[in-house]
This record gives sequence, structure tokens and C-alpha cells, in this order.
Amino acid sequence: MRTQIDELHKQISLIEDKEDAAARAQRRLNVLEESVNVLKEILAVETEDLRPLLNDEISTLFRRIMAKDYRAEITNNYTLRVMKPLGPDGAGNQGQEKEAALSTGERTVAALTFIASLVALAERRAKIPTIMKDVSGAVYPLVIDSPFGALSVFRDGVARHVPELAPQVLLLVSPETYRGVVEEALAATKRVGKRYLLVHHGRQIAGNYAPEVEIGGTRYPQFVPDPNDEYAVIQEIDA
Repeated sequence: MRTQIDELHKQISLIEDKEDAAARAQRRLNVLEESVNVLKEILAVETEDLRPLLNDEISTLFRRIMAKDYRAEITNNYTLRVMKPLGPDGAGNQGQEKEAALSTGERTVAALTFIASLVALAERRAKIPTIMKDVSGAVYPLVIDSPFGALSVFRDGVARHVPELAPQVLLLVSPETYRGVVEEALAATKRVGKRYLLVHHGRQIAGNYAPEVEIGGTRYPQFVPDPNDEYAVIQEIDA
């Protein structure tokens, strides 16, 4: 009987340990759920504060580049849309708008202004102290691949304002889109620090690939014959 009593005591102790572990797990789950709810409330407040700031940033930059009287904005679900003004309605009321049908170049401008506005707000937010660990803003470089290809009439405006969008901007452009308006507008900003050219080394040149390119009145080789290998070299050129 003593052996049986000892065995029952062991079983009771195990059950009590399991109950304690279950209670601890439940307390941890409750704390976790409370933390999630607090973070959701913080996110909702931050979102409501951010949207008008982002709208102002986007609208200001969009108007500086666009020649038309359009207005860009972020909707409640963070969809970017561009509005255009209408004439007075039947009752003579002004201020009516409708969503504009955008050309390819206008859509590109809208996308650039949205990305650039996020970068600008991130930089500004980096200077604001926060009680939340590791969620403060940061300063980011802006890297844009071929931003001028579909812009046509907007090339000058984008080229003049792109260098202001971030502390560091990297533009990847073809010689054809860089020459002329873009080169002149970027030079006028006096923000161009470095320029680089991709030089192709290979066995033969592609059919439509020019062996040389003229940049700023100076001719640079774009293709260097190499019978043994094929690769590209990033070559710095005069800024």
C-alpha cells in the first residue's frame, strides 16, 4: 500500500506540474494577444497620421513635374490615383473632380512620385524619436532603372527633380535617353557626383550596338573586342 501511495503522489505531482505549465502558457498567450492588439492600435494611429503627410508629399511633387492641373492622392486602401478637375456641374458648383485616364508617361511620373515620397518621408521620420524599438525611419538611397524611357515631354521635369528625392540617387539610363534634355537638366541641378559607363568586352558586337558613345562632347568606347572572353566593365567617366 505504501508503494501504491507513493506512486499516486507522483501522479498527482505530475498533474499539478502540467496544470501549472498550462496556466503559464495561458498567461503568455493572453499577454501576446494584448501586445498584438496594442500594436494594431499603434499601426492604425500611425497610418492615419501618415496618409495626409504622404498625400501632401505626392501632390506637391506631382504638380512640380506635371504640366497639367492634375492632383495625385492616396486612397484609404493606399491605392495611388490621379484626379483631374471638371467644369461646374448643372447647379454651378465648382471643385468637381474625376479620376484621370493617364498616358504611359503620366503613369510613370505618378509611380516615381509615390516611391520618392516614401523615401522622403522615411528620411524625415528617421529624425523623429520613437518609443518603439527598431521601427524608426531610415535614410535610403533611391535606385531607378530607365526612368526616362516612356516620359517624353516629362523628361526635363523628372530629371530636374529626381536628384532632390533622396540623399543619394542612382539612375540607370541608356545613352539615347541620357543625351540632350536629360543630360542638360541633370547638369543644371549640380547634383551629379559620379558617372559610369558599362563597357562590353566580347567576341563580336551586337547588330544595333554602337562601338562608341558620345557623352558631354567626349567619345567613349562601349565595345572592346576580346577573342577569349565576354564580360562588362564599369568605367568611371568625367562627371
